[in-house]
Amino acid sequence: MLVKAEELTSCILELDEEPEFILLDHNSYGYSRVRFDEKSLAFVIGNLKYFTDVPARTHVWRHLIDMIQTNEISVKDWHSILLNNIEFEREEQTLGVIMDEILRC
Repeated sequence: MLVKAEELTSCILELDEEPEFILLDHNSYGYSRVRFDEKSLAFVIGNLKYFTDVPARTHVWRHLIDMIQTNEISVKDWHSILLNNIEFEREEQTLGVIMDEILRC
């Protein structure tokens, strides 16, 4: 089931302005298949390296990998994500997830 942001946020909280990015399924409290819209994808490409929460950052990497596997993001976008963010990744488990996908390509 596809849930639109306005349906989700209107019943949960009142926002003064539109958030730049919302991450669902944080800490694996539930399962969801996430697809980033163009605006969110652009935010992730430029800012994933700044995510300080390791589980959230790994979670985003996993969603991006899922999107590349299902052809929902281009190889060009995947290349941009890698170039902009991988040098800042220090978590061994997260790097393993990323390297597995690189070796699969």
